[in-house]
Amino acid sequence: MLNSSKTCHYALRALLYLSRNKDRPYIKIEEIARRETIPLNFLSKIFQMLKRNGLADSQLGPRGGVRLSSNSGRLTVADVILAVDGKIDLDSCALFGYEKCPELKSCAIQNECRVQNRKVWKKLKRMRLNKL
Repeated sequence: MLNSSKTCHYALRALLYLSRNKDRPYIKIEEIARRETIPLNFLSKIFQMLKRNGLADSQLGPRGGVRLSSNSGRLTVADVILAVDGKIDLDSCALFGYEKCPELKSCAIQNECRVQNRKVWKKLKRMRLNKL
């Protein structure tokens, strides 16, 4: 149904790792990459994006690293998806990804998928990272 990118998948895994280790002030990106088996260069770029969107903070130096932003208690899975992948299209064809399918409005499968996509999205907007 809802498709998110590999970048988004990695971002969620990294932020969940930070959430599980919130008692530590900063965590090195290298540690997250190793523990979550995410390519380090890719994860570094992901954290730049997360920082730019206010989802993570970073600090340089020997005691530096990354951490969840100060408002992380309110951070939802939907917030991460929007920050990484941008706006989600709940109306494109759920099976084939067609945006302008001529059958889109009359397709019984697509109509049901559209309803389910909205239900899933609503749930993701309530799903807080610190509760997972």
